[in-house]
Amino acid sequence: MKKKIICVFGKPINHSLSPIIHNYFYKKNNISLYYKALNIKNKKMLKKEWINLVKCGGIGLNVTVPYKHYAIKLANKVCYRAKIAGAVNTLIINKTNLYGDTTDGVGLIRDLKRLKIKLLNKRILLLGAGGAINSIIQQLLDLGPKKIYLVNRTLLKCKEIINRFNLKNIIKFCSYEALKNKKSFDVIINGTSLSIKKDKISLYKNIFKKTIAYDLMYSNLMTNFLLFSKLNKAKIYDGLGMLIEQAAETYFLLNNIHPKTKNLHKTLRNLLNNNDKKKYY
Repeated sequence: MKKKIICVFGKPINHSLSPIIHNYFYKKNNISLYYKALNIKNKKMLKKEWINLVKCGGIGLNVTVPYKHYAIKLANKVCYRAKIAGAVNTLIINKTNLYGDTTDGVGLIRDLKRLKIKLLNKRILLLGAGGAINSIIQQLLDLGPKKIYLVNRTLLKCKEIINRFNLKNIIKFCSYEALKNKKSFDVIINGTSLSIKKDKISLYKNIFKKTIAYDLMYSNLMTNFLLFSKLNKAKIYDGLGMLIEQAAETYFLLNNIHPKTKNLHKTLRNLLNNNDKKKYY
């Protein structure tokens, strides 16, 4: 059987768990796979390697930071959820189209379901207004939250998101400073990289009360965001489960098969915890 060829592009990429996850799915379903991670230095290299992948018979591409917004330009057909997000993390190559999709939102929702976290009529706070947050908002809205608050250092980005979704009665925005006057949130999701830096966390104790804190990043270290949340009695989770579930959705898009993920969560968590190199992903 001819091997299927898939790549993942990003910068940096050496830490990526995507090759492990996708090889696991393909092996379990007895499909031969060649999966390669490429460190892409710039947009020019991204386009060049994408063309090479298409020419050599590749079936798909995974895209991670910082190229998700640019990669949407490589597709000649884009699904609705990717158009809303303005970015793709999956490109599918077939005879007639180069199809772009984003599986991040689906991955998050499936992980929240796995963790038994319900969002119906809940107050949600989203930290950040970049690609990570853009790719999950529509799926969060589909679960019927009472309110979604966006907070970002650049408030103009928050306004752009609200205008795009046209749901001003549900989606609100505020500054970090204004959080000191807000009541507690049921769920807080961090989509920024600030939590891994030495910057002071611009959050306040009053927004935590029986709160669930979810960081879209994953690590064998606790991010500053999760540490602050834990100190304020929140239940904390990182984004490893989201990574696994979004990869499963990508696998489905490429093969029309839903892979089983249950055992993979424990396997990858153990792999991370036993890694001597302490870093964030």
